[in-house]
Amino acid sequence: AGVSMQAIFLHQVYHLDVLHVTYVSVGSAVALILTGMFISARVKNCLGLKRTIVFSNMLGACFYMFMSYCGANHLSIWFF
Repeated sequence: AGVSMQAIFLHQVYHLDVLHVTYVSVGSAVALILTGMFISARVKNCLGLKRTIVFSNMLGACFYMFMSYCGANHLSIWFF
């Protein structure tokens, strides 16, 4: 349901067609995979498991607030 709602949101707010919504979804998946492969283990080794979880959740919340700010102000999807 989350993926379909994101597609509807991107179409209504940014007027993206199916191809561009697919680019955004695939780009998000690739970023998630690369982050897991190269960054997560290094951060966990530096900060420890509990601090990494807290830091990751705080960073994710900041990104969600930034995306909602962009959507509310009709900023370009390519801004982030």
